[in-house]
Parts: sequence; structure tokens; C-alpha cells
Amino acid sequence: MCGITGFFRLPNARSFFGSPQEAEALLKRMTSAMTHRGPDDDGYLIDGPLWMGMRRLKIIDLAGGRQPIFNEDESVGVVFNGEIYNYIELRRELETRGHRFKTNSDTEVLVHLYEEHGLDFPERLRGMFAFALWDRGKQRLVLGRDPFGIKPLYWGIFDGWLVFGSEIKAVLPCPAVLTEIDPSAVDDHLTLMYIPTPKTIYKHLFKLEPGSLMTIDAQGRRETHSYWRGLPSQTGLNGGLSHNLRETLDRLEAVLSDCVRISLRSDVPLGVFLSGGLDSAAMAYFAKQHKPDLKTFTVSFAEASYDEGQEAQAIARHLGTDHTDIRMEYPKDLAAYASNVLAAFDEPFGDTSALPTYMLCKLARRHLTVCLSGDGGDELFGGYPTFTATKVMRYYSRLPRVLTGKIIPWLAGRLPTSFERVSWDYKIKRFAGQALLDDYRQAHFAWRGAFSWHDRADLYQDSYWAGLSSRRPYDSVLGRFDEAAGAPFMDQLFYVDRTSYLLDEFLVKTDRMSMAHSLEVRPPMLDTLLAEMANQIPAHWKVRGLTTKWIFRRLLKGKLPDSILKLPKKGFTPPLAHWLTDPAFQGFVRESVNAGALASMRVIRPQVVERLLEEHRLNRADHSRKLWVLLGLGLFAERHAKHALQAQKPF
Repeated sequence: MCGITGFFRLPNARSFFGSPQEAEALLKRMTSAMTHRGPDDDGYLIDGPLWMGMRRLKIIDLAGGRQPIFNEDESVGVVFNGEIYNYIELRRELETRGHRFKTNSDTEVLVHLYEEHGLDFPERLRGMFAFALWDRGKQRLVLGRDPFGIKPLYWGIFDGWLVFGSEIKAVLPCPAVLTEIDPSAVDDHLTLMYIPTPKTIYKHLFKLEPGSLMTIDAQGRRETHSYWRGLPSQTGLNGGLSHNLRETLDRLEAVLSDCVRISLRSDVPLGVFLSGGLDSAAMAYFAKQHKPDLKTFTVSFAEASYDEGQEAQAIARHLGTDHTDIRMEYPKDLAAYASNVLAAFDEPFGDTSALPTYMLCKLARRHLTVCLSGDGGDELFGGYPTFTATKVMRYYSRLPRVLTGKIIPWLAGRLPTSFERVSWDYKIKRFAGQALLDDYRQAHFAWRGAFSWHDRADLYQDSYWAGLSSRRPYDSVLGRFDEAAGAPFMDQLFYVDRTSYLLDEFLVKTDRMSMAHSLEVRPPMLDTLLAEMANQIPAHWKVRGLTTKWIFRRLLKGKLPDSILKLPKKGFTPPLAHWLTDPAFQGFVRESVNAGALASMRVIRPQVVERLLEEHRLNRADHSRKLWVLLGLGLFAERHAKHALQAQKPF
């Protein structure tokens, strides 16, 4: 696992350094900003219009895998972040075609595959990755990202320079980079709780789309194309899969076991993150088949409704893993802890599960360098309760408007508030609160958000709201439905969540929290072989009635305790609702939003923040999501102001 960064000169570029030595020094500053991603080594490639560098976390070929890595005549070089799981098979194939390898690194297959297959080479990769490949003969730079977006890659063009990096902090040292904030991204953060690809918090900086390549040459010709999208079948038929459930289960088990097997390839110690859920339990089960001395790790909470420690312990005992549990109590200095967690994202981020994930990664790194996770299982096999909620919404929306728009929301609002995790009053209020949205597609995004679309007029100050009031509900993400148009309704939902919620919330969280501790996390279920098979499984075998992940539960029957298979999905959520009643932490939120750098931007009405804090303190409503995204925005504004001052750029 690594971090990559660099800059590429286009025709008529305006120079922002005075000498080659200054350019090299800048490249090293950009690369050093990601030392946490790769504490073991660094490397640089400077050639003509290109300056690029990397930081390395040693996983494969510890002695010989130093980057950049070149082909035989050094006409092609690459810096790489990630892992290619099938590199052994690819290497054998390439060697039979006459390619000569200098290392045992998985990275080296990239340059030889490029020689053999040109820009089609990523189609043959199984793994998680982002890379920058330099074709010296064609004077062409190729940027690429894995099919699911597990590994990040940011890019932008400024004053005739293309600048790129694995994290935003890697590109900010470049003086050409503009850091104008995008108000629509602020709006997305406060509603969706994440900023959807390809946007970032900055207007002129973007995320490379998953499963895509960008090429740019010294003449300034730039092209982007997709090499894998994983769209669902428009017919909903199961393609080459048998209609026999037993045969489908057997094939699914074989493919899933193989995905776990190749993801276990490592020259350093490896383990599995284990919650009480099905996905991580499945990873632990299959990993144990291939690695008998498996270590597993979990985080537990004192608050019973949030805790999955007992379930994780039961799974570990059943499988016979070497299990470690860490109890997460209320942090002694929650303000400092939250600040450290949120700073790792470089832009506002709203998923509260980042708090325990940060701690889990810190714990695991003391024991090993690589962990497997269950990310992706819910999107591939229909695991979210929101799938059933969206099904119900299609019929609920047909009721008379006087019921859905007034009476039912009013009744839901009269329910007493509970701070337990995903309590019934919370579910009912969230469901009824979206009744005023135009259709079920908008509601599907609103279930998981913070501020509703209708909260925004009261939330923003008048001058800020003037620039946002014309936005259509969830305009940044509704296009994902259009991409899957024609597919059956439930298959559309699976695709939409994979390309929005998973991509920009869960995978971002896992990458930043793990890399903050130089820990590599691999999600075996995000393998194109498994995803393509999952796309062929009929939706009614995934969500059957109100039972989510039905076929996955059938697959694991007899492999895990029945008590685990029957549990509803909880999610990895800390008891933030309880913690936010602490006057000290409430004061920290108030200071960060109303009296910090965010206040000078005149974005949020101070009285709204005060009302949310008071209602939460008095247990009148659970505003933990809203307060958390406001805190994230406030802390980002402070970091942004400091960077603007240091760079002497307008704020």
C-alpha cells in the first residue's frame, strides 16, 4: 500500500518554480505529505514534462519492490498504490510471452501488461489500485483507478499543469492548485454526509471515476474512458447461472472462497476485521480455511444497543480464531480525538463510524500490516434495511397527500426520542420525514442523510442559500439511477449504492482511517469476478420479502451459528447520540461551527446550531448526524483557513 502524487506540464504552462531543483523539492514535499500511507520508502520519477513520486508501505517483495518500477528497457515506468491479487498468475502468463521480470513485486506486472495489452491492461487486474504510468516513447501519462474505487486518486488542471495525488493533502503544497470551495459540495456533505464522485470540496479538484483511465500527453491531449462499470442486467435474468438454487450457492461459495484466497497473499502478517455482522463473519470463515492461524479484531461499546462484541466473540470461538477485542469508552478528550479523525479526510466527511474505525485500525496495526474487511457485501447481495424501506416507499407514496405530507409525519414527530442505535422511533421518523420528497429515488438517498432537503432553507444564511436554492433534490447522485435505467428496480438500488454510498462514504472511511495508521485493508468481496456473478443472481434471491441478503444467509448456513445468521443488520456505529449530551463536547461543536472559521464564511445560521444542540441535550430529538456533519464542516473550515493563510491564497 502506498501513496502517489505528481505534476505534469502541458503546453503553455505557467511555471510556478524557478529551477529544476525547486521542482524536485516541491515533489518531495508533496510526497512527504503522505508518509503515513507509506512509511517504509519513497521513490521518484522525473522525466521531461513529468514529476511524480510515491511513498511505500512494504507488503509484497519487501526487499526488491522499490518504486518506480520499469519495464526491460525503461521506456515504461509506474508508481502504484494498492495490491494486484492475481499478480502471480499474470506474471506466469507474461513470462511465457517473453517478458523478463527484475523483482517479485505485484507492481511490476503493470508495466509488462501495458506493453502487451496497451490501455486495455486494467481489465485483467484483480485487486485494489490507483496508478500513474509513464510511457516515455509516447510522452503519455496514464492515470488509473480500480473498478470499485477502493483506492483514491485526485486530479486537477491548474495553469497548464495536471496535478494528481492519492490524497488532497498531497496536491495542496503545489502553488498552482486553486482551493476555491464548491458550495454544492458543502450542500452534498450536509445532506448526503459525503461528497459524491467526481466532485471534491474544491471546485477545480476532482476524483477520478472508478474503473476508468485518464490519458494525457505532452501536447495536452486528454482522454478518459471506462474499462469496467458492472452495470446490472436490464432483463434481470441470471445469465449463465443455473436457476437451481443449490448450484448457484455452490458456485457462489467457490467464487467467494477464491476471492478471499488470493486476497490473503502477503509477505507480512495479516488478519480480519470481525464485527457481529454477516460480511465480516464470512470473510473470517473463508480466510480461516486458507489461513489456520488467523487473527481477528473488533471494537465493542459499553452501550448495549451499539455493541456487537458478544456476537464477534461468538463467531471467533466458533471459527477458532485468535481474537482481540477493544472496548471503546467515551474518549477522555473527545474533541481532540474527533479532530484527529476528521483531519485525516482533507475535506468534510460525515460517517460517524470513522470514530471506532480509527481506533480499530490503530489497534490492529500493533499486531499486523494487512487486514481483510467485509466491505461491499451489502451492495452486492442486498443487505441494507433501506432496500426494503425504498420498496415500501413506492407504495406509501401512492397514499393521499394529506396522510403522507401532514398526518403521518405529525404523528411520527410525537413519538418519544430514544438514543439507542436505530431505534423504532428513529426509523419511523426518518421514513415519514421523507414523505414530502417527489419520488422513492430521492427518498433512497434521504434515509441515510443528515439534513433533509427541506431543512436547507432554514439551515443556510440568506446569502449562501441564494446560490443553492435552485438545486434539484440529490441532483449530484440521482444520475446513478439513470446509468442503470432499464434494469429491474432492486438491481438499480444495488448499483446505485455501490457507486455512491459505498464508493464515497464507506471506502473513503476505510482507506483514510487505515492509512492514517499505515495499515492496509483489503475487501475481498469487491472483486470483479464476484460482482459480475452477483449481478446475475436474481434480486428476489437477495431481498426476499423483508429479509435482506437472503441468499448470503443461505450460503453461510451450517458455517456460522444460526443465532448470527438471524441477526438484523446493525452497522458499525458509535454511541455518538449519548456522547453529544456532554456539555464540554457540545461546547466544542458550538465553537467549531458558530465561533470558528466557518462563522466567517457566513454559511450556517447560528440559531439553527443552538436549537439542534438544545433539543439534543433535552432528549427531544436525536440530532447526532446533523451535529456531526456540522462539526466536520467547521473543523474543515479551520484547516482550510490555515492553509489559505500559509499559501497566501484568498479565503
